[in-house]
Amino acid sequence: MKNKIMIPILIMVIGLLILFSFLLYSFLQRREVTRINLFSSPLDIDTTIKQTKLFEERNPNIRINIITVPQDTDEQHDFFVKQLSSKSPTVDVFSGDVVWPAEFISNKWILPVTDYLSKEEQEKYLKGPMNSCRGDDGEIYCIPSFTDAGVLYYRKDLLEENGLNPPKTWDNLLKISSQLSSKYKDLKGFVFQADSYEGLICNFLEYVWGNNGSIQKEGKFVAVSPQNEEALQFMVDIIHEYKITPPEVTLFQEEESRKYFQDGKSVFLRNWPYVWGKIKGTELEGKVEVIPMVHNNNSESAATLGGWNIMINRFTDSPEASIKLAKFLGGWEAQKIKAINNGNLPTLKDLYGDEEVLKANPFFSVMYDVLIHAQSRPILKGYREVSTIFQKYIHQALTLKISPKIALEIIQKEIDIFQAKKQ
Repeated sequence: MKNKIMIPILIMVIGLLILFSFLLYSFLQRREVTRINLFSSPLDIDTTIKQTKLFEERNPNIRINIITVPQDTDEQHDFFVKQLSSKSPTVDVFSGDVVWPAEFISNKWILPVTDYLSKEEQEKYLKGPMNSCRGDDGEIYCIPSFTDAGVLYYRKDLLEENGLNPPKTWDNLLKISSQLSSKYKDLKGFVFQADSYEGLICNFLEYVWGNNGSIQKEGKFVAVSPQNEEALQFMVDIIHEYKITPPEVTLFQEEESRKYFQDGKSVFLRNWPYVWGKIKGTELEGKVEVIPMVHNNNSESAATLGGWNIMINRFTDSPEASIKLAKFLGGWEAQKIKAINNGNLPTLKDLYGDEEVLKANPFFSVMYDVLIHAQSRPILKGYREVSTIFQKYIHQALTLKISPKIALEIIQKEIDIFQAKKQ
């Protein structure tokens, strides 16, 4: 009789112990949740939400707080410099332009991740983007998120309707733009990014390289050359002499120029691959194609190599969770989401053979030719400061405040003074 009474009591005790253990485990799990701040561009917010949702499903002990930063690249840079230079732990993980790592590494603001990327993992990335993450010490300080190269979008429907072939040279661009803008009311030929910011340098360099010019020589910055002057003069002329480009282009960054083109106001648009994703589902879907950027006669097309890398604040309070998130954002699943949603070029080689990625981005086949001719902005110390000098006076030339010749001469004087101080 006694045993019969003890058995239910024993079962109840065991049940209570199991329940207690489960509640204790759940409590400890909640206590161990790590919260980290991920800073994202407003252009990327929808994609970032999808990526982080998947990450949190895989990592229930980590919760991501997404914080948006200004759309303007230079404003983003200045924001992160302020945060990192003050050793603030507020920023955990963030994305940055491929020209930022050199500056951030030299100031010891970002965490090295070499120990968390095996050689096999490193080799899965395109060489250029991975090299942009390396410091002079050989360590890896970031993880490539996506790569970029300037391309020329055009209205396939309008060119085909008028029996025209896509342009390859500056002259082709002028001729087609003039012909179509004179035929169609309220239609301009061409828009690009000509506001005074980093994007202006990317555009300027494509004209310079497409005219056999350069802004660096023997490890130093240079501005003055016949090729550079001719390139800048062409940029001025398409706005003010040939008038294939609206004067308000000098206020355009990526989104302003993209919206102008997408609203049916221009035949051509120079921009980045992300625009393809923005066109999907709009009235222009199926009416637009992508080609390499135009160049001058006796030269070749050249695109400015861009892209963004995932970086970790050296002063984060949660390095392990931040590293885990950074690896995920630079990994297969996250890059595939970004490629399909945004049209961003992956940095992982194998994604270029993924059927879903290619179905969403058929122009990726064109991008191979663009990427092999793409060039990086000068990887020289002081690039940020020199870029600001170029931006200021190129913009003044584009707004007719000074001539291209004077603009480049002033730039040369100022960068010579800057380089002399750095020696």
